[in-house]
Amino acid sequence: MITISASDPDLVEPVPIQAEIVTAVAIDKVALEREMDGIRSAEAQKEKVLQQKLDLAVRKRNEAIQKRKDEEKRLQEIKKRKKELELATKKAVSDKAKADERAAIAEKKAQREKNLAIQAERARKEAEKKKIEVDAASKIAQAEAQRVADENELDSIRRAIKIRVMRSFNILPNFERLSCILAIRLLPDGNVASVAVIQSSGNEIFDRHAKNAVQKAAPLPVPESKRLFRKMRSISFVFDPML
Repeated sequence: MITISASDPDLVEPVPIQAEIVTAVAIDKVALEREMDGIRSAEAQKEKVLQQKLDLAVRKRNEAIQKRKDEEKRLQEIKKRKKELELATKKAVSDKAKADERAAIAEKKAQREKNLAIQAERARKEAEKKKIEVDAASKIAQAEAQRVADENELDSIRRAIKIRVMRSFNILPNFERLSCILAIRLLPDGNVASVAVIQSSGNEIFDRHAKNAVQKAAPLPVPESKRLFRKMRSISFVFDPML
């Protein structure tokens, strides 16, 4: 309702009713547009919030799904590693058992070889001991055989010397029962270096003839071996023309 004052008809001009209605309608339309814009803005904001919430929910759902997948993957990896660890443990136990068995076999083999080595060493020492004993006995036997051979050869040479000296002796009357012991020192060529009566016959003439017989018989037989000659460089024997 529009009120019009008529107190001052000269100053107040009447306003057209149609203009006011248009203005009011225009104002209401603007207000309505603003209200609608507000509503649309609020709706858009709500929609945006809802979209954000929806996006957040979707993201959380996706994250949860991814987390579940990651967890499942992690569990699968753990199971895989556990299985690999179990297999590795079994293999390690098996390898250790095999290694222990090989070590035991090697130890037994080493012990057998050690025992064999000990036995071989014992046998070697025993054989060496026997060899030493045999060698010693052989050396003794050889030495004894050599001594006997030397004595036989020396005795043979002494007899030859005695025979040769006797052949150089002239038996005179009253010499038949006489004898003396002569000591002769020989040279390597068989010549006589010296001759002496170490036990007289009691007859000076007999003793002198005995010594002369030694000188006449020179050179006397001597060993070819220098070793043997050293053993008979000096000899003595009983000079008895009747033997």
